[in-house]
Amino acid sequence: MKKRIILIILLSIVLLIGGYLFIRHYDKIFKPKWEIVDELDGNIFPSIVVSLASTNHLIIEPVSPEALGNRKSTFAIKIENPAENSKVRIQLNRSNFYNSTTTEFELKKKGKTYYLYPNIVWRYDNLLTNEQPIPLDVSFQVFVNNEDFGSDSRTFSVRGINECLLGYKDNNGKYHDTGIFFAAYVNEDHPDIDKILREALDTRIVRLFHGYQGKNPEDVKNQVYAIWNALQKRNFKYSSISKTSLASDKLFSQRVRTVGNSLESSQINCLDGSVLFASFLRAINIDPIIVRIPGHVFVGFYLDKNHTERVFLETTFIGQVNLEDYLSQEQVEEALIYEELPNNSEENEDVEVEEITIVSNTTATVKKHLTQNEISKKTFDLAIEYATEKFEEHKDFFGTHKPNYMYLQINNDTRKIIQPIGK
Repeated sequence: MKKRIILIILLSIVLLIGGYLFIRHYDKIFKPKWEIVDELDGNIFPSIVVSLASTNHLIIEPVSPEALGNRKSTFAIKIENPAENSKVRIQLNRSNFYNSTTTEFELKKKGKTYYLYPNIVWRYDNLLTNEQPIPLDVSFQVFVNNEDFGSDSRTFSVRGINECLLGYKDNNGKYHDTGIFFAAYVNEDHPDIDKILREALDTRIVRLFHGYQGKNPEDVKNQVYAIWNALQKRNFKYSSISKTSLASDKLFSQRVRTVGNSLESSQINCLDGSVLFASFLRAINIDPIIVRIPGHVFVGFYLDKNHTERVFLETTFIGQVNLEDYLSQEQVEEALIYEELPNNSEENEDVEVEEITIVSNTTATVKKHLTQNEISKKTFDLAIEYATEKFEEHKDFFGTHKPNYMYLQINNDTRKIIQPIGK
């Protein structure tokens, strides 16, 4: 009998303790689940944040079409609403890349899953100076109807400012092309552009830069050539640095040098050279085009204000010759006075010639005593010929949504969507 009483007492104690614990943790057991979600597989792209900061356009589609809040924010809270007309408060804790913020929402329907995008006050100076991917713990605390629903964090990767998102697959596997972000690296406002334009005017190829005011296509082409010549004199070389460390089967990105990077290093690849040239063209009111084909990018420009005529330019040809290997105009004139060189005449058959190779399948025969300006003009003409032929080969694919094809005009409409990242 005593054993039975003891057993009942012990069982009662267990039930009391269990009941106490259940009551104490009831709200936690039945609170709605919430989690941190995003569209870009746990990655934050400073180039996206900065280029979209002052525009109202949405390039990256939200996780859900019914998302609430600032849908340009990089991440959101997924939460199941516990009651009608719930008041939800989200606190985002401060980090090196944004300040702490509090965002409030009202959720109408009970039991519905909501995606809530908080307001983010970005620290743009730190985003612009971030040159390589680093981890970032994004931490939230959530309150529903003034009750604490706990805190949570998730580690993201903040990409470098030079990493440009080319496209991504959403949760349904649909591919979204984001090549428009190339426009972020076209920076017509860069302070060093005026310096290069001054150097281009010093070549005396043109007297001034006036865009389409001259109404002569050849005049427009000469303005572009003057910039080409100035960059060649700066000894720009081809340097292909485009790979990134992005490890995702949903995202596709490429490294792009900013205008400042290219001018400082005098190095470009096909994309760097295209956005660099587009920056100069925008600065002198010539309308540029960024053209992307599989494995390659080149720049184009319109020869008239009405865009009835256009040509394309292979910018990697800039570094295929070294102008220091050729004589300046002054050196040629001095040499001719002393008859050290044959007369620069087409009738003279004794002029020594050589072949220069621009790309593996493009060569040109040139006179050994061409001046620096003459060899520069030769490469410029070949660059136009080569890129224009490339465009003609692929022109039927533009506008077909075929992957890796893009015809991006950098104009005022583009600037309403994408602003330069300013670096």
